[in-house]
Amino acid sequence: MGTRVSPSGIHFADKTFAGVPKLLDDLQRLVEDRDTADIVFIVGREEVPVYAHR
Repeated sequence: MGTRVSPSGIHFADKTFAGVPKLLDDLQRLVEDRDTADIVFIVGREEVPVYAHR
């Protein structure tokens, strides 16, 4: 069997943080994604839209 290499090229000695950078990237993309949002909350006096996904 070959050795496993993470797709990002980052190696974590402690498996606790393995995958965290990708998770943060995915969450950031969801925060910025307005086209596929399931619901929009209008928040505050300035009526700031907050987009949410299921």
